[in-house]
Amino acid sequence: MGKGRWIDALALGLIALGLLAAAPVLWQRWQAEGASRQVDLVLDLPSYRALARQEGYPLERLLSELKEAGATSLAIPEMDLEALEVKGLAAVRRGAELRQDLAAMAAAGRPDPLLSRLAASGLLDDGATYLLPTSPEARDRLYRALVDRLGPERVRLLPPEPGEPGVGVIELTVTPEVLEITGAGFDPADFELARRVGLRPVPRPRAMPGGTEEGVRTLFREIETLAPDARVILFGARVLPGWRPDRPEVFATTVAEMQRRGYILGMVEDPSQLGFTQAEGQEVLAPALDYRVARVYSMTQKELDKYLPHDGVEKMTRAVLERNIRMLYLRPLRVWQDPGLTVVETNLKYLRLLVERLRDLGFAPGEPGLYTAYHTPWWQRGLIGLAPVGAGVLWLGMTWPFRQRFLLLLALLGSLGSFGLVYVAPRTGAQALALATAVIFPTLAGTRLLVRWRASARYDVLRPGGVNPLAGRSLWREGLAAFATLTGISLVGGLLVAGMLGDIRYLLEFDYFRGVKLSLVAPLALVAFSYLTLDRTGHPVEVARQVLLEVWDLLGQSVRFRHVILGFLGLVAIFYYVQRSGNFPVVPVSELELEMRAALERLLIARPRTKEFAVAYPALALAVVAAVRGYRGWILPLLLAAMTGGSSIVNTFSHLRTPWAISLLRTVHGFWLGGLVGLVVAGAALMLLRWLEAGGKAEAGRKGSSRP
Repeated sequence: MGKGRWIDALALGLIALGLLAAAPVLWQRWQAEGASRQVDLVLDLPSYRALARQEGYPLERLLSELKEAGATSLAIPEMDLEALEVKGLAAVRRGAELRQDLAAMAAAGRPDPLLSRLAASGLLDDGATYLLPTSPEARDRLYRALVDRLGPERVRLLPPEPGEPGVGVIELTVTPEVLEITGAGFDPADFELARRVGLRPVPRPRAMPGGTEEGVRTLFREIETLAPDARVILFGARVLPGWRPDRPEVFATTVAEMQRRGYILGMVEDPSQLGFTQAEGQEVLAPALDYRVARVYSMTQKELDKYLPHDGVEKMTRAVLERNIRMLYLRPLRVWQDPGLTVVETNLKYLRLLVERLRDLGFAPGEPGLYTAYHTPWWQRGLIGLAPVGAGVLWLGMTWPFRQRFLLLLALLGSLGSFGLVYVAPRTGAQALALATAVIFPTLAGTRLLVRWRASARYDVLRPGGVNPLAGRSLWREGLAAFATLTGISLVGGLLVAGMLGDIRYLLEFDYFRGVKLSLVAPLALVAFSYLTLDRTGHPVEVARQVLLEVWDLLGQSVRFRHVILGFLGLVAIFYYVQRSGNFPVVPVSELELEMRAALERLLIARPRTKEFAVAYPALALAVVAAVRGYRGWILPLLLAAMTGGSSIVNTFSHLRTPWAISLLRTVHGFWLGGLVGLVVAGAALMLLRWLEAGGKAEAGRKGSSRP
């Protein structure tokens, strides 16, 4: 920033205004995230029922012991057709299977009069599904429930005639795909079991493909009767009850019933850890409930069986701490058995460990903690958007010889554009401004270091061999300045993103930051571009022409083998850097790094990112050594490696589901740990350079003494 440049002061003022506008959002997030400290530990009833059968253990005793160990709720799914058979309420057969059963019974001399009559009269359809209830009570309850869910045109009761044995047959004329998601009512015995063991019931209704308004009301009356103390509804199919695109008024009834009873909506996090598992209707229901939503983390039984129990506990506690998960959906350990313990005792041990870990992190088992719904107004986002405008003006002022009046015009246009974007397109505009922030602030940090070190292609490439402008400067002072510049400016960018996208939709991950890959790569490209344009004078158009000609000349230079090798290694490094940004990288994380991560998480709670303390900060320390000791050709590649840390800091704050205090703590840990690693690396580099330089001087002395 040059002396007397009032445009720089204006740009800094825009950044300050953006930070001030972001402060209330960050404060609101701080309060909301600090107040939500209860986690519901929900047992999956069918899974634990299967475990009790597997181990020959009384189910009620098992659930009571799990309650004493810390479980708080019991998820009770609405019965599907498989559950009807398991519970002995009805046999389920396709029409073709029923005909085969009839033939087998006739061959055995035990014909069924009712089924034989239905087959003889042509009332059996090979493509239909038939329920054979075991009692009149089960028949009546199932028939009413299925009519409510599928509609009377798809459900038919075929009663026995006088003298015929049995209680009748229920015919369902729907596809197997529809039956897979359709419920058949709740079993009252499951809710009575939850009451006896002291667990809060979490009903899991299934879909109602042919439901009506009255059918939806009946469903919620049933839930209220069976579970008056229920607080959370966790829907159990990929279609919510009442969701019918052909009749939106039916789902409006579902919304009204949820609102009237004050239920919390449980939504299961997607296995990709981004958004939620697909369930039609929940994107409509959540805002209608003003986001009375609890995020649910659920490990499938197959996934749970794959991990060591300690690792499973660690994954669950991390989900609570870092992803705003407030319900843990628990399934049992079926195959793991600790030495000296039974399978049941092993499950109790690790549930107690989970509760202990959660308490250590400040969370208590109980009703899921909710977040106060906070919606950032468009004008506040417009104010926050002034910050990337100011940062962009600062960057342009450093890299191009623009006049201050032109930069003022850009600042005015950018400010108007910031407000216009979020007013015309609130969601897309906020995303665009957040992405611009994530790109420009690390770019500004890297460019500021280039200016401080007077590093540019014009000085280092086109006029090499000159006097080192940093000769005699203190390595300590330059190192502290470099670390503060990169971390501080990037941290400002991260806080601005956390404020721009800091309302309830982002906290609960209905929306999330987009453009992660671009935000990681673009700052590196822009800093490299800045290296080409710095130290230029003259008209901006003439500067652009000079840069293009010089780049063209460089492209015409002879390519040596070392250039090919270095270029290939650079591409590999960029690929590795970018692909590591996702939850499922192409190149898997090594076991050594996973163990290191786990150790850091246990020690520091908020684990610093590996790319920051192990790559970026050591590279920055080496860049400082190169700048001060005059190895100018190494400044840009080392600085670009260090830039990955600045982008990583902003990226940390762009995970809006993570409390921003945790993101800040992670950044602080990365700073001091990276500083220690950087000190070691810089010290080793200095020792190597002194050794090489001493050898070079000795060689020069020997050559000089050998001359006649």
